[in-house]
Amino acid sequence: MKKIGLFYAPANGATERIAQMISEKLGEENVEMVLITESTELKDILEYKKLIFGVPTIKVDDLNEGDEKTGWDYLIPKLDHRRFDKTIGAIFGLGNSVDYPENFVDSMGTLARMLVAGSMKLVGKCSTEGYEFTNSAGVINETFVGLPIDEDNEAEKTDGRVDEWLEKIRSNFKL
Repeated sequence: MKKIGLFYAPANGATERIAQMISEKLGEENVEMVLITESTELKDILEYKKLIFGVPTIKVDDLNEGDEKTGWDYLIPKLDHRRFDKTIGAIFGLGNSVDYPENFVDSMGTLARMLVAGSMKLVGKCSTEGYEFTNSAGVINETFVGLPIDEDNEAEKTDGRVDEWLEKIRSNFKL
């Protein structure tokens, strides 16, 4: 069985911790974790037909506004207008619903729209129930496009939310 490609950035923070948690829960033998860097190419992603993406708190399209670039700054332009036929994907996103309730997990929505436009089948949508926020580009048709995680304010809920989400996507990934 071909492994699931779990692409994430940045390193050394909550996004990487959650990526590692997901890898362990799915079985490390089933997942290839890939830290997105400046050298990550589209061909690296296209090697997989099953993908999980981990995005940080900040909107993906705003990542290059800071002084420090992450892998998403380099990868997003490579994903735009690309085809992902016969590829299944899922997204988890970090957010802070207290300090940034008006754009909670926006990065999930930015990435999801790009992937769906390229014909990727996205799985793992989550209800907005149980989350407090005012607005999110990560919500489409009143549902999160992936798994929202708030490690800053609701870290105690993360493990249960990850378990519930993985149950939703396991069958799509044939695990």
